[in-house]
Formats: sequence, C-alpha cells, structure tokens
Amino acid sequence: MVSQQLIRVDLGAGHGVLDLPDDLASGSYVLRAYTNWMKNFGEAQYFEKELIILGPNETATSPNTEIAIDLQFFPEGGHLVDKVASRVAFKAVDNNGEAVDVSGAIYDENDQEITGFETSHEGMGMLVFTPEKGKSYQARMAGSNQAVNLPAVESQGYSLAANNNLKGVLRLTFRSNDATRKKDKLGVLVHARGAVSFAFEVDVSKNIAFVNLPKEKLPQGLNHITLFDAKGNPLVERLVFIQQQLENIELATDQSTYGKREKVTATLKVTDASGQPVVGVFSMAAIDLGQSIDGNPEQTILSNLLLSSDLKGYIANPMYYFDTTKPERLKHLDLLMMTQGWTRFTWNSLPERLKSGPQFGIEQGVNVTGTLLKIASDNPAPGGEVMLVNQKSIPPMLLKTESDKEGRFTFENLALFDAQEVVYQGTNKKGRTLVDFA
Repeated sequence: MVSQQLIRVDLGAGHGVLDLPDDLASGSYVLRAYTNWMKNFGEAQYFEKELIILGPNETATSPNTEIAIDLQFFPEGGHLVDKVASRVAFKAVDNNGEAVDVSGAIYDENDQEITGFETSHEGMGMLVFTPEKGKSYQARMAGSNQAVNLPAVESQGYSLAANNNLKGVLRLTFRSNDATRKKDKLGVLVHARGAVSFAFEVDVSKNIAFVNLPKEKLPQGLNHITLFDAKGNPLVERLVFIQQQLENIELATDQSTYGKREKVTATLKVTDASGQPVVGVFSMAAIDLGQSIDGNPEQTILSNLLLSSDLKGYIANPMYYFDTTKPERLKHLDLLMMTQGWTRFTWNSLPERLKSGPQFGIEQGVNVTGTLLKIASDNPAPGGEVMLVNQKSIPPMLLKTESDKEGRFTFENLALFDAQEVVYQGTNKKGRTLVDFA
C-alpha cells in the first residue's frame, strides 16, 4: 500500500487527493476504489486502473520478454454438462497480461482430436462441441508444448446460450440433459444495474427451450441473464451487452481552434429519438487525441460506466466496442462477455452461502449525541437549540438540531475523521445561552 484515502460520496460524487511520496520507485501501480459493501462481492467488482509511475529522468522499462501463455476456457453459462452442446469461449494472454493470438485443437483422453480453435480478437475466440461425462479434454496450442485442461464435465445441469447477433431480438437457448432431476419450470431474471427488465418461467422438461426478448425493452449496457431453480438458487448466468441509440448528442464550440488558456464556450444539445429535449445529469471529458496512437480515445466516461466498471480484469481499448465503423465489434464484444463477464456458480455450496448473508455492511457516518442541560445543574433543557460546528471540515460543518423533552439531542451520519474536534453551541427554549452540555 503506497497511499490511501477515505472519501465520502454524496449523490454519486466525492473528492479526494492521493499524495505519492517523492521517493516512490518507478513501475506499474494499481489505483483501486471500492466501498465496504462491495467487499461482499469480491475484488473482481472493485474499480481498478493501472498507473505507470516514472521517477525524474526515468523512462518506462521494457516489458518481460519471456513469453508464457495463460490460456483459459469459459463454458457459456458456467458449466460443461454431459451430452449438452456447448459454446466455449477462451482467452490467451502472455505473462505481461497482454492478449496473444493462438491456435490449436482440443483432444480427449484417448488422444482423439475433437475440434480446432483459433483466436479472432484480442486473444479471444470460441469453439463448439458436445462434452461427455467420464471423458477429459485438453487443449494443445500449435507451436507449443504447453497443454491446458478444460473444465470437468458435470453429469447433470443446465446451459444457457445467448445469440445477440439477431436484429431486434436477443435469443436465449436453455438446455438440460436426461440426468438432470429438476424437470419443473425454472425462473429467469434479466436485470441490469439492479433493475429487472424481464422475469419469466422456462420449461426445460424437453431438454431445450427457446426465448426471444425484444432488444428495445432492454437497457443499454451490461444485462445479466440468470437461471434459477424452484427454490430461487441461481444455476447459470450469462452476460450480454445491449447497445441502444437512446439519445442524440450534439456538441458545438464557438471556435474551431483555440490558443493556450483561451476561453472555450461549448453548447450541448441532447434530444431523444423523437427530437424532444432530454433532461438529465451529464458528464463530459476533454481528451488530447494527439497523444493517442491512432487518434482515438481508448476509454471514455461512456465505456467506463457501461462496460469496464462491470467486467473483471483489464480491457484493451474498450472504446473499440462502441465504434460503429467496425463491423465486427459486436461479435467481439460478445466474446468479451463470455470471457471477462464469465460466472460459474458452485451449485452444492450455494445454500450455505445464501444463508450466511452479507459479511460487510454499508458505511455509515458517525452519530454524535449529548444532553442539553440548564446551566450549573443536572436538569435537562428541553426544546433548546444545539449547534455543532467543525471548521476543519471541507466545507465547514454547521448543523442545528433541537433537544427533546429530556434534553437529549443527536446529529446523525456525520463525516468526521480521525481526531477532529467539534464545537457545541446551545440555547434554551427562550433563546438564552444559559446552558451546559453532558
């Protein structure tokens, strides 16, 4: 830990400064931000951003030149299930965390080739095969002696496939096998950022079921599709990204070029699909595209809020997935959902996890309580006014409250840090300062 700061957030915004020591060694550092409540969902849900720190007269060092490939496989929905056709995404990165292109084939335990595989974008790709219980599968990369085992095949369970390439609809395919005991109807939730878009039942008694969802009813950004059993336990999950053109945004400046520190006046116009004005809170950032390799920003407020903040790990050039001039971007975006948006539920451990509940609560401020007394006595002063002052807070804190019939008063949820001092001022119900505090 180099530096840390506790920042109070009000209405979605907070302000803070992290001071780095002058003797900090050059290298790669990680800026991490999270709330106490976010600890319940693991570090993968934290905000993280890599920062390269250079000391005086230093330059960035060359990356590690020894290449070791980390190849991982992600069954769609979370599991490989016996005799259930499965799409399996995969991703390959080197020991510097950068994507690498690989190709190869999948073999079973009898050394029989099952199918080939090859990356198509940023080290990601997808293959399709039908696994069988009792068999083990291994991926072998071309030009390498390295082999990677695929996840074990479950004897029973479900799979969930999502086809996001159809115009206007999102097609969901639910599959089970003959060994799956639970043939009753299952529940499906489609939700995004805490809001549920669809909730319905699906019947997989015939081992397969199809559902089409209209994309216009789904919010823009990451949507979670979760399959539940009859008791409400999650079984499988799939993330999909829905792109919507909900607003038309026009930004005009009063000049085409500007001098150093010259005033810039910009006009922002936001309308909906019918041309009506949109009311909202908007954020804007200015970026020097001259410092970008290809003249395009790698990430923006849009890509962070809708994509990067909800996915695990590093995403190379997230703005690529929003570039309408790239015809393959949506297929590649779905690969990103199947790899870095991958979730696997451990079915047997779910009941215990659900019983335990959250370990970490939501942060609350400090409650300051006391009693307003008549001067030079232990008798309460009901109906008086108490003022609390903290001149060291930013902005200065100035709060008022009244004492109850027993003289007690409370200031709730205050942002006080370390050993900060506060000052009380009080008056009785007649407005006189003849009071004490306890």
